Amino acid sequence: MKIISKDNYFISAMESLTKQISIINADDLIVFDAGQHYVYIFYASELQKYRISDPYRAMLYCCDYRIARDASINEYIKCLSTQRINKTLSLRLSPKDEWVIKIMFGEPNEDELKVLMCINRKTFSAHKVNALRKLGARNINLLHSLIQAWKEYWPCIRPELKPEAKYTYSQTRRRDSVSRLSGV
Repeated sequence: MKIISKDNYFISAMESLTKQISIINADDLIVFDAGQHYVYIFYASELQKYRISDPYRAMLYCCDYRIARDASINEYIKCLSTQRINKTLSLRLSPKDEWVIKIMFGEPNEDELKVLMCINRKTFSAHKVNALRKLGARNINLLHSLIQAWKEYWPCIRPELKPEAKYTYSQTRRRDSVSRLSGV
C-alpha cells in the first residue's frame, strides 16, 4: 500500500491503522491525501485497467473514491476494509461538466471555442457549479490546488509513465496539433 501525503501525522496514523485491519489486495492500494478536505482511496490497477494516463483524468475518475480527511477512525476502517474500494472507476461528471473544467484549466481548441461562444454565461456557470460540487471543491481556487496536487504526486501514483507522457492536457494537445501541422 502507498500512503501519499505531506502530513507525517496522517501517514503514521494510516500505517498504524492498516496494521490493525485486513485489507483486500493491500499491495495495489493507494491512499492519497491531496492536502484538501478529502483523501482518495483507490487501487492503482483500476487506473491501468481504464488506461487513465494523466493526473487530470485520474482526479475526475477518482472523485467517487474519496473520504473526508477529518472522518472518524471507524469510517476509515469501514472504507479500507469493505468492498467500497473494489467498485470500478466511473466518471461522475457529465460531458458538459467535464468540458467546462477543461475550458477553465486548459487552452481550448477551435471546436471548443466555437461551442463556448454559443453557450450562455449562466449555463456555463451552472455546469461549473455542478462540476465543483461533484469534485468536492468549494471554489475554483480549491479545485486548482487539487489539480496541482494530483500533478505533483502523479509520479508516485503512476511511476511507470514515460517521461513524454508527463505533459499537461494543454501541452499534449498543443504538441499533437503541432505534429499534425508539421506532418511529423
